[in-house]
Parts: sequence; structure tokens; C-alpha cells
Amino acid sequence: MPKRTDRKVTVMICRVGKPDLVTEVIDNLKTYQDIVGGHIEGYSLPMNRQLYLYCNGDGKFLCPPNQVVGSLGMIHGDFVIVRCGKKGDAISLTKHDIALLIKASNK
Repeated sequence: MPKRTDRKVTVMICRVGKPDLVTEVIDNLKTYQDIVGGHIEGYSLPMNRQLYLYCNGDGKFLCPPNQVVGSLGMIHGDFVIVRCGKKGDAISLTKHDIALLIKASNK
């Protein structure tokens, strides 16, 4: 789960009906809640277990479909992808991560 900090990390934001966006955000719970529009639910990505997808925990019931993410299936609503550090904290995506995510995106 995201920790309360004011440091910035590079993430990929995937909004419904819009191109995916690589940007810097402040690494705190409120930022991630604002991006996904509610309660945070997190999943490690099958393609790389160090990458985490944060989505709206109620998105399946409240949000429109966004995109299929591997074996996780259809993700509803906006979501954000971060890299998980050794201490379980969010860290910036690497250039390799970004290239992998762009290649895997089905938008």
C-alpha cells in the first residue's frame, strides 16, 4: 500500500479512453486515490512482479472498462503503475519498465 511521503516517483497513469501517460507524481495515498477515483486496490503485474498496479477497489462495479492487463483481466476505471522497491515502497519506473509497459499496452 502506498506510504505517506512527499517525494516524487515516475509512474504510468492509464485513464479510460485516453493515451497512457508517464509522469511524476507525489508518492502518497491521496495522490493514488485521486488518480483512481477512490479506494486503492493493488496487484503485482504478472510480467514483472516488481511492478504494481493500483486501481479503484470498487472499479468493477462503479467504473467503465479500461483495458485488459495480462492474467489480471479487464481493469475498470483509471489505474496507475509503479515500481516496488526492496522495502515495499513505491519507486520510479525505469526506462526498461516503461518500454515493457508501452509494448504490453493494448490501447
